[in-house]
Amino acid sequence: MRIKIEGTVISKSIADKKNYNHELYSAIIQHLSPEIGAKFHQKDRELRLFTFTDVYLTKISGDEMLFHVYIAGEDTLLMNLIQGLRNSELFWLGDMCVGIDQIKEIHSLKKQNSYLFKTKVIINNPHNQEQRLMQDIEEFERRLRLNTLKKAEKLGMTGDINFRVIQPKVNVEQYKQGHIFSWKCLLDVRGDFELVEMIYQVGVGENTATGHGFLFEANRRGW
Repeated sequence: MRIKIEGTVISKSIADKKNYNHELYSAIIQHLSPEIGAKFHQKDRELRLFTFTDVYLTKISGDEMLFHVYIAGEDTLLMNLIQGLRNSELFWLGDMCVGIDQIKEIHSLKKQNSYLFKTKVIINNPHNQEQRLMQDIEEFERRLRLNTLKKAEKLGMTGDINFRVIQPKVNVEQYKQGHIFSWKCLLDVRGDFELVEMIYQVGVGENTATGHGFLFEANRRGW
């Protein structure tokens, strides 16, 4: 399931703050029921079944700003989140308070032979007890496939899928008190429709709860 949350910024005390990925993750968990929150707030970073985009802020006049964000996740989580948001008058993201105007469900994926997505995606390589972004693109593609198959198994699904990474660029973002690295790229994806649709609905790759792995369909013209 994929949704778009739209709202109006009521207050924002840090004017130049733009990255709200950590705050958004915390806000999602806070608006879930305790049972659902415990299910999705787990230590297994590789197999979390939800993700989200950056928070988008649009200045309309003076200090007035509009807010929107996309969230993708397993149906149980998003239905519970929608209910939690409807029961809450305000949506707090750290220093920013948002009044939610509407929540829209986004269309599902259409079945076709191949897919081109744009995304920022993470597959890490353990290094001296630290996680570092996988640099070998062929190995990165292989690990994307294995990660997807593990998610499918977790959901009781079978099939196969393959990835080709196109135009990869290292992307660096502030997260908590440090930085997080990902590949900003196009993904050419082919395989069983059920598995492609699954990653479209819950995110691709690892560390999806940091706002990585959300898939946008890309136009094939010009690449």
